[in-house]
Amino acid sequence: MQPTINILTLFILLLLISGCGSQFGEVRPTEPAKPDPLMEQALSLETSGDHLAAAGMFQQLAAKVKPPGRYSLLMRAAENLYKAGESDAALNLLSQIESRALPNIDFRKRLLAAELALSHNRPNEALRLLQLAPAADAGKTLRQRYHRNLAEAYRLSGNLLESAHELAELDLLIENAEARLENQLNILQTLATLTDTALELLQPSPPGIRGGWMELARIIKGHAVGSAQSQPLIDSWHESFPSHPAMPELLKGHFTKLKAQYRRPSIWRYCYPVVALTPRPPPPCVTAFWPLTTNSQPHPVLASSSTIAATVPTPGHSIAKRWTVARIW
Repeated sequence: MQPTINILTLFILLLLISGCGSQFGEVRPTEPAKPDPLMEQALSLETSGDHLAAAGMFQQLAAKVKPPGRYSLLMRAAENLYKAGESDAALNLLSQIESRALPNIDFRKRLLAAELALSHNRPNEALRLLQLAPAADAGKTLRQRYHRNLAEAYRLSGNLLESAHELAELDLLIENAEARLENQLNILQTLATLTDTALELLQPSPPGIRGGWMELARIIKGHAVGSAQSQPLIDSWHESFPSHPAMPELLKGHFTKLKAQYRRPSIWRYCYPVVALTPRPPPPCVTAFWPLTTNSQPHPVLASSSTIAATVPTPGHSIAKRWTVARIW
């Protein structure tokens, strides 16, 4: 016996199927929002380097938006004001940004505040602001700014070892070959201002990338007489650190440039970059002098504290000032 189909039920189903199109109409894709001309203009000015005008545009946009969108635009305006050299105006905008509940904006706010502190030679304030590292999902540009500013804060406070370590972290984030080579030169120049004893005693275990930079700096400092003496040490260094990120160009032509800056000091050793100085009694590290000549400007010079008694100014020089380099460990 075949089941009986309810004719009324079938009729209702046919009506529903045929009426769906007319009842609900066709589903059309949502049209994309039209770009804000003011935002496009602000971004264009920012890209072209007209940061002051871009900051004004971002402030106009912020006035039309409620928080938290307003704070993001004010942050963008403050960053452009800083780039335009308007530090006071940038600081004033930062004070208007409530970022406690907005981690990403809060990090950018602290980062810019640290840059403002460094521009006024306040490294300790910058170090305090940079205590929290960027989040794992932070953009590469923000992470580069963080490590670059932290390196500068350590340098200004006299902690050259940590400054070099932050430059090493920055090195891993740089893609441009020329910029990366310049940064690697800065790493070695910073480490080469430390004493041999410091580079040896503060070697991390295992050495890793940081230890590799420190050992390379020791080679530059101790064997800057000629390539014939330095090359076997460089080859040995390669065997000890086969995966080190030091660029091949750094160990070729640029290595000669570095050696010229750090000649083995029978009497003098030039200091680059300039470290933090204080007129305190000399700690057991290094002492800086400013030798004066009749034909040149004073240059900061380093001498090991263990050899200060034997240090005699070269002919034509006289010691103008003596300061003590702040302890770095």
